[in-house]
Amino acid sequence: VIKALFVLARYEACLEEIDRYEIIIEQLGVARFRQIAFTFGGGAMHALGRSSEAIAWLERGLEFARATGHGLHGPSIASALAVIVDDPERKRGLIELALSQCAAGCVGHNQFRVYADGIDVAFDLPDKAMLVDFIEAAESYPSGERVPWNVFHAARGRALLEDMEH
Repeated sequence: VIKALFVLARYEACLEEIDRYEIIIEQLGVARFRQIAFTFGGGAMHALGRSSEAIAWLERGLEFARATGHGLHGPSIASALAVIVDDPERKRGLIELALSQCAAGCVGHNQFRVYADGIDVAFDLPDKAMLVDFIEAAESYPSGERVPWNVFHAARGRALLEDMEH
């Protein structure tokens, strides 16, 4: 539900649902699933113009993922934070952390988010080589499939690359 509300740009409702979600997580005893709340809650806060709150929330999420294992949503938390922070070195470090966590092994939905966020980070830096790498990663994931999400983000990345070159 949290992700659906986020994707539908119902950010306030997303944040309200997180409160209910965390109660359920507590009742079920599946703490690591809180990583999902960190990912989409941080994105919702940022979309609502509450960037400093989003940064603090996502930083807590990174610490939580380190403690509970990054495999569920750790890379997505790191890449979401990379998009929001202003410091170029921190931005680069966070997106590299997200990539290294993907390479170390994680649930496959992370790559979709990390590659899309990586396109934004590379454009913001600006880093043409990094942008090309993320476009190619989006185009080739998952291997042997054309997934509309990645087709869209790769095309978006190519448009940003064209803008960067002119």
